[in-house]
Formats: sequence, structure tokens, C-alpha cells
Amino acid sequence: MRQTTVILKKDLREALRTGAFYLHAGLALVIMAVVGVRALGGVIGGEIDALIEQGLAPAEVVSAIEPLMGTTLVMLALSLMLVFCLFGTAQNLTMEKTKR
Repeated sequence: MRQTTVILKKDLREALRTGAFYLHAGLALVIMAVVGVRALGGVIGGEIDALIEQGLAPAEVVSAIEPLMGTTLVMLALSLMLVFCLFGTAQNLTMEKTKR
């Protein structure tokens, strides 16, 4: 168990020292922003239209949409960051291990 922890810490340090990790993290942020804006435009736009058709005041629409927007943005950010960072780190570590 101790040896596994030492290897894991060493691999994480190596991943954080390489530029590829930060490149993948930056790429994930850009993709998250592009996809998120496009997806939120459709989902939240539809919700806003439905609430306005029900006759709600603008202040009530804003208070009804805020939790949906916050949850959607956080989950989208976390999922995309995990996917791209894990993929990039795994690829980078694999390449480094094969070089040795």
C-alpha cells in the first residue's frame, strides 16, 4: 500500500510538471465554454420562454432560472474537465513510461 502511494504521488508530480497537462486543461476550458454556451442557449432559452408564456414577471423568471443555470454550468464544467484532464494525463503518463 505504501509503495502504491509513493508511485501515485510521483506520477502526479510528473504530470503536473509537464506542459501537456496544462494544455489539456486549457483545451477543456475552451471546449467547455463553447459547448456550454451553445447548450445553455437552447435549454435555458426554452425554460425562459415557457415561464414567460405562463405569465410570470421578469424577476420571478430570473429567480426560477438561476438554480438551473448554476447547476448546469457546474456539472458541465466538472464533467468536461474530468474527461479531458484524465485523458490527457493518462496519455502523457503512458508516453513518459514508454520512453523509459
